[in-house]
Amino acid sequence: MNATLAHCLHAHAQRRGAAPALRAKQLGIWQTWSWNELATLTRHIACGLAEAGLQRGDTIALLGDNRPHLHATMLAAQALGAVALPLCTSGSIEELAFALDAASVRRAFAEDQEQVDKLLACRDRGARPAVLWFDRPRGLRHYRDAGLESLGTLIDAGRRRDHRDPGFFDARLAQGQADDAAARFVERNADGDLRLVTLSHRQLLQRAQTAARAAALRHRDEVLACLSPASLAHSAAGAAQWLVCGYVLSCPESPETVPTDLREIGPTYYAASPHLLQAQFAELQERMHEAGALRRRLFERFPGRTPPALGGLRGAAWRLLIGAPLRNAIGLSRVRAAHLLGDSLHGDVQAFYRALRLEFTPLTDVPQGGGAA
Repeated sequence: MNATLAHCLHAHAQRRGAAPALRAKQLGIWQTWSWNELATLTRHIACGLAEAGLQRGDTIALLGDNRPHLHATMLAAQALGAVALPLCTSGSIEELAFALDAASVRRAFAEDQEQVDKLLACRDRGARPAVLWFDRPRGLRHYRDAGLESLGTLIDAGRRRDHRDPGFFDARLAQGQADDAAARFVERNADGDLRLVTLSHRQLLQRAQTAARAAALRHRDEVLACLSPASLAHSAAGAAQWLVCGYVLSCPESPETVPTDLREIGPTYYAASPHLLQAQFAELQERMHEAGALRRRLFERFPGRTPPALGGLRGAAWRLLIGAPLRNAIGLSRVRAAHLLGDSLHGDVQAFYRALRLEFTPLTDVPQGGGAA
């Protein structure tokens, strides 16, 4: 097993550098980064972070959705021996401020203006971040807050540092060990109090390998990043599993575009939360009200039946007229393995996906060995 997540990235770049690693939708068009391109971007961000003073053992916060620059910044920090603290974009200012203070965060990454505003609000409440890098500059032109810089500026500084000292990054990457802290996550304990849980590279990679073997995942698979990078429950089926398997990870343009992106990507592996699946089922129920009379009657008659009950001509008719078109309509026609992350599905929802021949295997929420920070 590779020692760290960053080592996994660079191993893929060395073995199959021209293969696609990441896709991201920008203004409605899918853009692709190869493993070589992602490794180079990560190298330059890491050198820029080092120029900005990020040290081994420091924690950097990241506030945003699944986007290439968020993943690259996380890996760049980990390559330097720092710890990533992905934060939930829907978290309250109080929750964000707690995490920033508890982890003694001095540097943070924000995806866009909305996330910058949240981090600046935390700073106003006494939280520590002195430097904030933003990815998307829209709406930030007139901001004059101290320490606010674009990620592009950081990358340029890192490119210059790498040119001056080409051996720096490789030396820092080589220092990484499997038991180094890799990421911290915010969760609530049994009493409802917030706490930080810290996981090592070994814990993340071992859990990801176990899940990948169970689903028989391989580098040819296509996956849409539907899971929040800030969720401890989703950590093993997110970036760690992508780096273990080397499959193509596609980043939606926004959480709202996920249904469309699923149809365009057609993933072969699908890891989803009960909330996402329940919302998907509710949307389908609404859409079926506009369907033809025959399909509507079939949908209403059989969605609660499991495949064994759909035998004979009725079962064949349901699969031909309803099941196959529905799987294709929601972008899951190619799915051959699926994981459920979180609580079990409601009975009707579970029965419906089973009728579509989609069996969601539960994935243990918390990787073994995680400890409070």
